[in-house]
Amino acid sequence: MKRFFILAAVVIADVSAVLVSCGISRQSSVASQNDVLSLDPVAKGKTPVTVRTEFNINMGDFEKAIESQFPDVDIIIRFHATRETQYELHQSLLSGTAEDIILSPNMPAVKDIVRDALFDLSGESFTDNYTGSLIASCEKDGRLYYLPGPSDTYGIIYDKTLFREHGWQIPHSYTEFITLCRTIQASGIRAFQPSCKYARQAQLVFTAFCYDDVFGGIENEDWLQKYQQGKAAMADHLLPAFKKYRELYELGLIQPEDFDVEPGNRSRMMYTDHTCAMIIENQMAQVYAEKQFKSDHEFGIMPFWCGDGENSDHLMAVSNYYLAVNALLGAKGKEAKLKKVLSIIRYIGTPEGQTAIAGGHFLLPPPLRNMTSEPNSFNETMQDTVKKGGLISEVALMASGNNNPAEKALQQGLRLYLEGAMTAEQVMASCDAVRNAALTRGFLRGTKIGTAVSGFTNMEASLFIADVLKQKAQADIGLCIAGQTMCGTTSCIYKGDITDKDIASLELSLGEKQKNPNDKKLWLVSLTGEQLLDLLHQPYTCSRHTTEFRQPYFTASGLKIEFAPWASDDKKLVSVTLADGSAIDLKKAYTVAMWCWPDFDYQCPYTVLKVFDDSLDSIVTDAIAKAGGTITPFKDGRFKLNWRIIKKRS
Repeated sequence: MKRFFILAAVVIADVSAVLVSCGISRQSSVASQNDVLSLDPVAKGKTPVTVRTEFNINMGDFEKAIESQFPDVDIIIRFHATRETQYELHQSLLSGTAEDIILSPNMPAVKDIVRDALFDLSGESFTDNYTGSLIASCEKDGRLYYLPGPSDTYGIIYDKTLFREHGWQIPHSYTEFITLCRTIQASGIRAFQPSCKYARQAQLVFTAFCYDDVFGGIENEDWLQKYQQGKAAMADHLLPAFKKYRELYELGLIQPEDFDVEPGNRSRMMYTDHTCAMIIENQMAQVYAEKQFKSDHEFGIMPFWCGDGENSDHLMAVSNYYLAVNALLGAKGKEAKLKKVLSIIRYIGTPEGQTAIAGGHFLLPPPLRNMTSEPNSFNETMQDTVKKGGLISEVALMASGNNNPAEKALQQGLRLYLEGAMTAEQVMASCDAVRNAALTRGFLRGTKIGTAVSGFTNMEASLFIADVLKQKAQADIGLCIAGQTMCGTTSCIYKGDITDKDIASLELSLGEKQKNPNDKKLWLVSLTGEQLLDLLHQPYTCSRHTTEFRQPYFTASGLKIEFAPWASDDKKLVSVTLADGSAIDLKKAYTVAMWCWPDFDYQCPYTVLKVFDDSLDSIVTDAIAKAGGTITPFKDGRFKLNWRIIKKRS
């Protein structure tokens, strides 16, 4: 079943208690009156197993495969995504609220806490099924706390339909690639559209075309290892990479404006608008094009070219995710749950399991010995590169993995370099300085802004944001969506110090940028009581959300809501009144503060009275300061959960 779940800490502590028969006793037994476990009833008679997931992980097939192999298991998925996902993973594991199974590409960033936070898998026989070099990369002090998952293969995605229509030919060298780009640009179509909005994507573009020059080979690998340790500098070594980057800029293949392009907008240009011929993406591009963007074009993947030599073509392997088990399952009383979870992990570590969680067709380079991915019309152009060993690892400027401080500094510097505001030498020096500082201070928690007296669940964090937006806009009502990233939040606020990274994790602006110039800003909107009640239903009823692993709901400030998560969609809103308990006047106009317009099935039909340019970070920071630096979850009953109304499971 397609579901989205948000879990309180106590859910992990005793989630098996949801198996009692009646709905309310199942729910109250895990004391989750302060959060939503599920927008569908938890399956009676099954063992619920919670799973953390992040962007670009195929959870639909994962859930289907595990529940098919283990009929007595109910997979419960929680999606995590923030600007600071590595930091959020670190906080989640430390707080004790992490899921039973953790799927994340960010495990290298939390190696400092894996001994206490993750279950030691060293003694499990199924680890022998994995490729030795991949297993070695997952070890910490000789112990194994997480396993490698499949890798994404990044290359140049090209529009086969456009190539056929225009007679463009696949290049076989860097020179041929540049010639092809000039030809495409002359036709009025952008040849190559990067997305450098986030540090990881910006570095991928930077490193892909210069890998042989500065990252490949024993000497370059030795330099990179020393750089990660703080024993080498970028100066001189990466200068050839900057020269090639400048060449790509002069050809119009990379522009400063590309640092504002969201990956979703880039994909729309490619798959829907067909205004560009090539992008950088992984082996799932054809699936994204067909399922998400409903494209009728055919696409393929080709390698990057670093030069004109016979072996200068490469594809970049990026870990899709690592797989781990929560250490809390090793506690006394959790033996049965641990046994079940380890059975699932054991199944995933077989060719049968890997194929099943991939939907029956394994397109990703697998982590198991003696297992290969399947060739098809999409990846046929890359097969020669793979066969001759042209698959290279993602470059990590710091041992903590992607999105590290040096990588972020490089992203910022590259844009300034293209704009002429920094020289290559200055960019490299800034990266060195940031790396040195990060190595000196260790894991960076960020700058303290305030204190959370107790932890906020996702629902409680959303209620806090709704109140903050209401106060900022001086509105009658404030709204915030819990359980989704676009115009909503999937995050919690953890007990203790609140830093700028914690605030960044509450991000409401992830996802594709809409055409409205006021997208991703705070809006003050006027609507009637009748329109307000209709709006409150939209997050979990609009067509886009009902087909994805996010079934979100509005929380509010200025209202008192009774919400039945397990009811049918038309009965989830049991009651809605004003904060003082008085009825909403259906004809009266109310002012509502909300974070722009979510990706509902229709554009905003209401009057927008004002748009604020303040960032969410600054709005939340100011609100914490006005609260005296200390915040705690609301306990006034403004959002009451009703678990008694239960729809029939499909």
